Amino acid sequence: MLTRKNLGIALIFLILATSGALFFRQRGGPLTTGADKLQVLTSFYPLGYMVEEIGGDEIEVSILIPPGGEVHSWQPSISDIAGAEEADLIIYNGAGLDPWMEKDIIGSIDSSDKIIVEASEGMDLIEMHEEEHAEEGEDEHEGGDPHIWVSPHTALIIANKIFMGLVEADPSNEEYYQGNWESFEDILSSLDEEYSSTLSSATRRKFFVTHSAYGTWLRIMGLNSTV
Repeated sequence: MLTRKNLGIALIFLILATSGALFFRQRGGPLTTGADKLQVLTSFYPLGYMVEEIGGDEIEVSILIPPGGEVHSWQPSISDIAGAEEADLIIYNGAGLDPWMEKDIIGSIDSSDKIIVEASEGMDLIEMHEEEHAEEGEDEHEGGDPHIWVSPHTALIIANKIFMGLVEADPSNEEYYQGNWESFEDILSSLDEEYSSTLSSATRRKFFVTHSAYGTWLRIMGLNSTV
């Protein structure tokens, strides 16, 4: 059985996983002027959540996608682009999920003094089936399934990239970030183990889902899905 604490973490990676109609909280809001805090800009909530867990009190986080925003079609405003100029660290998913971040924001600002983390960089993405491509959009996600934060296993990889990005951008607080990263790593590792042990005895191996956002997690667990 999942513990109550880890169930809450699980809900973040599963209930909020549907990228076609993401209802993310914008916790950071516009970038603030905390002069002694690292300014971090993320594209959507799961990444914002992870960076808050690791960055803690030493950072200010801004999440671009507003509540109810649709990640594929959302477009940044001029004020969003101007606000990105103030960021020290920019984190986005990549893999075709938030192409506007790289094209419209990073490509429009002077990023020479910023640390940029692409969560999906170097990951072996799971291939999406033709029907999944059709559901997402004809030209989207051609490089593979971008919903990499849904699985605790791949979320660990993302979180580690975020940790390293924070340290690179703010080395004076490395020890603080290290402690938070290790605590968060323990939570995700424990959740991953609980999923594996709980689902290993499942007699039925197919899940019915309303959106093709769970492929990475299901296939890591040796399961299948039908949309």
